[in-house]
Amino acid sequence: MKEQLMKHIQFVEKNTISFSQLAFAYMKRCNCQYEKDFCNKTHLSEGTYKRIKKGEMTYIPKFETVMSICYGLNLGALDGMRLLKSAGFDLAGSTIRLHHVHHYVLSNISANGIDAYDEILGTFGYSIIKKNVKCTN
Repeated sequence: MKEQLMKHIQFVEKNTISFSQLAFAYMKRCNCQYEKDFCNKTHLSEGTYKRIKKGEMTYIPKFETVMSICYGLNLGALDGMRLLKSAGFDLAGSTIRLHHVHHYVLSNISANGIDAYDEILGTFGYSIIKKNVKCTN
């Protein structure tokens, strides 16, 4: 177990890792590397899953996509911020109010799954999580 954790940490800490590679590493760690599991947990499409799994270096996701992965996989603050940074987002340095809300939620609130996080975001007046994405596999 410790050896597996150390391998994961070494993989994540490499500077040359793309968003897709990092996202897939988190998906594997959370036992969510299969399409149906990913779609159900994140409410994202099969197309998004396929882009991530292929490891497309040029894939730059939308902010909402990254947040859906963070909440769907229950990444927490450290891993969530790392994934956001790999996609070019920095919540801590942002002047956008929505980013501050997400930074607070990731850093201070532990919920169980994307729907629970969406409900919490609703109390702040936000709801960006996509609903009713259907997985065929």
